[in-house]
Parts: sequence; structure tokens; C-alpha cells
Amino acid sequence: HIVEAMLKKGYIKEWKEGFENYLNKGKVAYVPKKEPLYKDVISFITENGAVPILAHPIHTKKTGNDLFELVNELKSCGLMGIEVFHFSYSIEDQIQFLDLAFQYDLLYSGGSDYHGPIVKPDIELGTGYQKNLRIKKLSVLDYLKER
Repeated sequence: HIVEAMLKKGYIKEWKEGFENYLNKGKVAYVPKKEPLYKDVISFITENGAVPILAHPIHTKKTGNDLFELVNELKSCGLMGIEVFHFSYSIEDQIQFLDLAFQYDLLYSGGSDYHGPIVKPDIELGTGYQKNLRIKKLSVLDYLKER
């Protein structure tokens, strides 16, 4: 949001410049963040009536047993779902994440990774990059409709 405001005000010419010159570590507007505990984040989400879902599990950089252990730990904290479908995931990734969802009885979701036309202009809401995200069924939608 800060970068979007900087763009609109003309302080920078492109999105990337905002991070490289101002917001990255060591830059004038960088603020270090304290990583919250999983259980605290999941509790906050559920206490506010939302459904905690592990988005972008691929970015955990965990695979095999390490990923299963992480999901098991998150599930014990109250995790309810996992993002299975994303325009950048390979079929193998999707199968692995769907296996996790089934093994841990988690809802499965998908996302286009849309962050607005300024930040990611090539990605469209709900359809991903060049409309390559096609999802027929998401258990999380069924769950939300039943609530």
C-alpha cells in the first residue's frame, strides 16, 4: 500500500523501485518485523470468524516429511485449510498439496494471487496469469456456504 501511494504521488516511477530504494532491509523506510507465533495468528483468525488457510505452501520451501510435519503442527494449532491450486503450481505441487489436505482433513482452496493492477498487472482476479487458473471445486467454498 505504501508503494502504491508512492507511485500515485509520483515519488517513484515503478513498483519495484519502492522496495529497492526505500522499503528493503537497510533502506530508509525499512521496519523490521517480528514474526508472530503460528498459534497466535491462527487463534486471531478463528477468533474473528475467519478460516485459517495456509496460503502459498510452496513458499515454505519445505517438501516431503518436513512439509507434512509443518502442516501437522499448524493443524494442531487450528489450521483449517491449505491452498492447493495456484496459477504457478505444477501438477505435482497440486497433487502434493491435495494429498496433505486429504491426509489432515483440511479444506482446500485456490488463489489467483491478484494484488491489484499496479502491483501485478499481468494477473487477473480469480483467473491468474493469462487466465491459466481454472478451478472447478473448492471445499472451502462449500464450507463457507454452509456456515
